[in-house]
Amino acid sequence: MSVNFLSMLKYSHLFVSGLLMTLKLTFLAVTIGVILGLFIALIKMSSIKPISFIGASYVEIIRGTPLLVQLLLIYNGLMQFGIDIPAFTAGVSALAINSAAYVAEIIRAGIQAVDPGQNEAARSLGMTHAMAMRYVIIPQAIKISFLPWEMNLS
Repeated sequence: MSVNFLSMLKYSHLFVSGLLMTLKLTFLAVTIGVILGLFIALIKMSSIKPISFIGASYVEIIRGTPLLVQLLLIYNGLMQFGIDIPAFTAGVSALAINSAAYVAEIIRAGIQAVDPGQNEAARSLGMTHAMAMRYVIIPQAIKISFLPWEMNLS
């Protein structure tokens, strides 16, 4: 079987517009997913049980349902409540919500992989818990979790 690439050339503008749409969708979904995933990871690691339960429930529910089901629930399910959102917005939202659950687990594992002595050292320097997380723990956790994160996004 041979492929006639010349016949495909007349549709090249559709391939290019599809590629640009895919890149735009991916960039937005991953960016929102990473930011949301960081917050969910911190919520899941909270010492306040109801808050950590909310984070854990979010991760387990989202990771436990197929992405296609989430896409359909956001696009078609919201219409049942009178909320009509464009298909692109629904796609970005569903992909970001799904990505956030996976990124939250990756970041949580990275935070837990940082040596507890780092937190103790930061606290002994007079940093609050929030400052220690922001300036010491999270930068190291991002570095530790970069490889699994990269493998998940590809």
